[in-house]
Amino acid sequence: MASRKRHTKQKNQSISILFKARQSPEQIKDYFPNIDFIYPGGRTLLTLAIENGEDISLVEAIIKSGADVNVKNSKGQTALMFAARAQRNDVLQKLLENEAQVDLLNDKNLTALSICIAENNIDGVKHLVQSGADVNLKTGKLQETALAQAKRLGSIHVMDLLERNSSSLDGISPLSGGQITKAKNTQMSEINTEKLRHSLTKFYNLKYSKDNGQIISFKSFRKLADVFQKNGRLNCQDSSGATLLMYAAMQTSRESLEYILNLNPDVTIRDCDGRTALMYVFISGMNISKLSLNQLIMKYPHGQDKYGKTVFMIALENSVNLPLQFCNDLSRLDDIRTKDVYGRTSLMYAIEHCHSNELIAYILSLGSDVGVQDKDGVTALIIAFKKSLKLWCSILTKLASKNINKQDCLGSTALMYAAKYKASEDYLRILMKCGADVNIPNVFGLTPLSYLIKGNSVECGCNGDRYEFSFYFRNTLKCRYECLRTVLDNSFCKKLSSRNRQIIFEYLESHQMDSLNWFYSKDKTFLRALWRNGIYVQPKVVNGSKFRGTSPLLVALELGHLDMVSFITDNYYMTNRDFRFLRKFYDETSWMTRRCHSSLNISRDAIQFAEKAVSQPWPLVKLSFIAVSTCIGLYGDRAERVAKLPIPQILKNNLLLQCPEAAIQLKKAERGQELIGTTWWPERYLGI
Repeated sequence: MASRKRHTKQKNQSISILFKARQSPEQIKDYFPNIDFIYPGGRTLLTLAIENGEDISLVEAIIKSGADVNVKNSKGQTALMFAARAQRNDVLQKLLENEAQVDLLNDKNLTALSICIAENNIDGVKHLVQSGADVNLKTGKLQETALAQAKRLGSIHVMDLLERNSSSLDGISPLSGGQITKAKNTQMSEINTEKLRHSLTKFYNLKYSKDNGQIISFKSFRKLADVFQKNGRLNCQDSSGATLLMYAAMQTSRESLEYILNLNPDVTIRDCDGRTALMYVFISGMNISKLSLNQLIMKYPHGQDKYGKTVFMIALENSVNLPLQFCNDLSRLDDIRTKDVYGRTSLMYAIEHCHSNELIAYILSLGSDVGVQDKDGVTALIIAFKKSLKLWCSILTKLASKNINKQDCLGSTALMYAAKYKASEDYLRILMKCGADVNIPNVFGLTPLSYLIKGNSVECGCNGDRYEFSFYFRNTLKCRYECLRTVLDNSFCKKLSSRNRQIIFEYLESHQMDSLNWFYSKDKTFLRALWRNGIYVQPKVVNGSKFRGTSPLLVALELGHLDMVSFITDNYYMTNRDFRFLRKFYDETSWMTRRCHSSLNISRDAIQFAEKAVSQPWPLVKLSFIAVSTCIGLYGDRAERVAKLPIPQILKNNLLLQCPEAAIQLKKAERGQELIGTTWWPERYLGI
């Protein structure tokens, strides 16, 4: 809307200026003292008169008033160029008579002569050539001479005029002298000439048809191809450098493409974007036959488009299911290690566009460099985790074999993206085995463990009781703890940084009531890995505990987990606090051993437990139950505290008896085993 208003304002201003000049041509110098002033829109008084079709007399009056015919606007355009584009040959001649320079270039590297050729202005070309225009000057994006431009556009009369008036034929010759002579000798009829001219006009309009989404029929392509083939113009190009073969590829017309290919066109021609017909075949997503592909590849030149993409990159970018047989042919056209302007390789294109494992493995077998980083520092391995691809382990191992700890522009490594996008434990294990460093932080100070532990929030829609929630929570966290245990494994990880240890410590503390105690009791490897890496967590266990600042040993004792107690004591994973506890409560607990022959009633559950516990080491059985009884049995409401413990019901029943070891002693007595007295406590546990 703003652009339209600005254009309307400039147009009204132009009308006002020209009206003033038209009223008194003899007083132009008085009305316009700065006659070469450039108005908004890049027009002077002279170019406004030319562009708006004013009479030649007004143009002459402006020139006589002292207007500079060679003034350039911000786009490098002169009055001669405006006259050439408007095809005002009378003004063109008048400007040339007033010493207008014919070889000035605008910002698009075009001269007045190249503009006349593009507009097929034969008389304008004649005036400029006779005034000394350089026909060998290379202009435009394609850097072509006037003769080459006329050949590309199929302008026969302009070519003939340049041939007769030019003394040099440098550059690309559109037609040999013998061909032109032959064309003259055969005296092509006016009907054929008009037919060719009409076909060329339709060809130039193909660009606008494509931009507007119009579909061009096979019949139209065939007619144009036949006319161009008959007149030797099959490889002519329009203003964008596109050929008829390229347009057939853009229109995804397989029938048209194969028909033109049978006429043996030049498949090596590139347009202004540096693209060939083969590239447009893949850009348009055309389903091409093997025979047609071979025809396009046969004489295909090595090279990239203006974005640095090879034909293989374009095929990977635009074809979802690219057959391996095509890849075998395309990959030989250019070096597989070639990079585009953004620093990406064919391997990155294959991974980014989610091609099959077979295709990625094939590209790796060609020697693709897996350690290449693009301008953003991204590697092929990082892209794989960003896309969450299910790669073969062999492929992942190759991708991780070189510079696995490279960081992108955000400082993130492949291991960070693997943790962030929830890669499997097997993938994490491969990365760690290949040397991935868990201690590298990104620009935000986050490490891979930050994404692994904190990045994935647990959502629970369970509305049941606490037991159901706890069960759901533990199962949800199972995979995360397995990944964490993989990272903590000593064979893969040398030493955790202080930042990573703090991350794990804070996370485990925040989830201890729901998960930590459970994992302490069920997973000895996890506890061992934590301790080995210097992560000593002191969880707050069951509410109401007598002990403050407890340890894993005391957690196991309070929860009654015999296997965990056995693991901790057998491996000497006890602290000074544990030994102080044993010494302190030895006297308080030993009195219970003297009650082993009491006449307390022993429940059936206690008898069943005793049968299972006979095989356990006696000190450990006694230690666990006495400690728990001491913690919760001597203070407060015993039944209420026992009911809240997360332990099996059979253990709760024995705790309520106050003397569960009596059942064990009874079973031992029945078997004739020696009763254990007050000296049962292992000396090594007491440190004496």
